[in-house]
Amino acid sequence: MADEPALAAAIFERAREGRRWTHNQVLTLTDGLRDEQVVWRPGPHAPSIGFHVWHLARWADHDAHRFDGSPELWVSESLAAAWGFPGVLGEADSGTGMGDDASEMLVLPGKAALLEYARAAFASLDETAERLAAGAMRVPGTGVADAVEVTITYATHDNRHLGMIEALRGLLGISGTATN
Repeated sequence: MADEPALAAAIFERAREGRRWTHNQVLTLTDGLRDEQVVWRPGPHAPSIGFHVWHLARWADHDAHRFDGSPELWVSESLAAAWGFPGVLGEADSGTGMGDDASEMLVLPGKAALLEYARAAFASLDETAERLAAGAMRVPGTGVADAVEVTITYATHDNRHLGMIEALRGLLGISGTATN
């Protein structure tokens, strides 16, 4: 059988690069928008581009903390309070499981503040993943295969949200992809 740790490391690296690419696309697609475009919702059951960006940043921030115990920017910078968010924000304070009514009530900060947080959260996760790839390929309490599975799971999750951002841009009458 192939060298399982080497195979896991190769898969982890590929998933890590894919996630980095996705985060860069999210930032690129959002950066050129106006504030009102970032918070626009086509209907009551469709979150805004800004919500997708915030949600992805929250998971990146939380994952970095979960993987290596580093402090979450969201907590250390008291962003929920600074942005006037309510105390209950779903699983891991990420918006997951909040429901349409609750997520619609979130008043996101301006694009600049939102992207500043997203860039910092994505960079924190990149730095954590770099340390994992450099030899500490273990999520506390799990094995190498689990670290790979978590990375791939979140890479696919992030791409789902990237697709939603692309679709929302299309509904705004703007090219949906960052490659055009």
